[in-house]
This record gives sequence, C-alpha cells and structure tokens, in this order.
Amino acid sequence: MKIKIVLLLLFASSNVFALTTGNIISQVRLMERDCNSDNYRYTDQTLIDRINIIQDEISAKTFCIQKRYYISTSSSTQEYRLPSDCQNIIRVGYLVSGSTDAYKKLPYTTIAGQDKENGYWQNLADGTPKEYYRRADYVGLVPVPSDAYSGTNYIQLDYNTRASSVSLTTDIPLNGNYNLYAFHQAIIYGVAAMCEYDKGNIANYGALQTVYNDWLTRIKEIYYTEPDKNLNFTK
Repeated sequence: MKIKIVLLLLFASSNVFALTTGNIISQVRLMERDCNSDNYRYTDQTLIDRINIIQDEISAKTFCIQKRYYISTSSSTQEYRLPSDCQNIIRVGYLVSGSTDAYKKLPYTTIAGQDKENGYWQNLADGTPKEYYRRADYVGLVPVPSDAYSGTNYIQLDYNTRASSVSLTTDIPLNGNYNLYAFHQAIIYGVAAMCEYDKGNIANYGALQTVYNDWLTRIKEIYYTEPDKNLNFTK
C-alpha cells in the first residue's frame, strides 16, 4: 500500500524541466533502493539500455516525436526510400504545380489493393500521382510521375520517428524535445517496472506498470495521430 501511495504522489507532480539520463538513473535507483554505489544491483549501462527501450516504446505508441521530410522524385520512377528513422507514415502530400504551388494530400492504397483493382497498375501511363503505398522501407506512387510532375522536394512526408538513443548521462531523452520534458517521468516508471519484474516482485511491477501506462495514455491523448490509412478503405 505504501508503494502505491508514493507512486500516486509522484505521478501527481509535474516536471517543467528536463531530466537528463543521469537524473533518470538516480530516480530509478531511489525507487529501487539501489543506492549503494559499492554494490549496485544495476550498472549505469543496464539502466541506460532500459531507458532506450522505454523511450522507444513511448515514441512508437504515442507518436510524440514527429518529423516532416521532403523527397525528390524522378519521371517514371515508382518507389522512393523512406528516411531511416520512419516508423509510421502519417501523411503524404505531393506538389501540384500551377498558378499556386501546393502539396495535395495523396490517399493511401496498398499493393494488394492495386493488384485487385487493376493487375496492370504498374504499367499505367506516367502522370500526376494519385495515390501512395508503403512497401517496407519505400513509399510508392500510383501512377508514376511524369517529367512534368516530378522534381525536387515533390513528396512531402509527415511521419513519426523513434527516439534517438541516449548513451551519456548528460543526454536528454525523447530527442530533447522541450514539449516532452514533463513526460520524462514516464521513463522512470517504465524502467523501474522492468527492474521489479526481473526481481520477481510482481505486485510492485504491476503498480509501477499501471502508472507507466497512465502516462502513455496521457501522452497519446496529446500527440497521437492515426497512421495514414483510410479505415473504410476496401482495396
């Protein structure tokens, strides 16, 4: 019971400053009563590895780290490599030239959908891309762009990305994003929950995991954007 009360009190507090990796390690050690520097149960490196696991999970489940990226296109070229840190595509826009240049949102499709609708979709005449699909690490355009509708930065890509790994105690998790400072506490609870689980303290693990999941819910409510998939799409 005491553990739950302490957790709720900590959860109610609100950080408005950044916690470095070293700060998080210190907080985890306090929660785990692992403060004897002559006989630490967990090395700093073990805790750093767990910090990276948890911040990866936070960014993947909440979409709290998002980027915009531009890709240049070439005539008659169907697929383009996505940035290496792209987890989920949120939106694809394509530059439409005219009196006012603008990026028009492309609807999402699938290779299976295209095969079902038109088995010869890969041989369509070049033109203005009307849809896009994802194949592993590539984004594809349907139809392929013609010379008149291709060029520098023609694809505007919005996506969510994984957090950059931390390695030094001075590093700030979640890419050091100022807007995410208040959520660094989530990492403390996530790492502490992992520690309790491997010690076999299932009750403590459950209490910590509950608070961690509450943090995930709060972050997701603010930042989550549904991946760009039309839920009514039948292709």
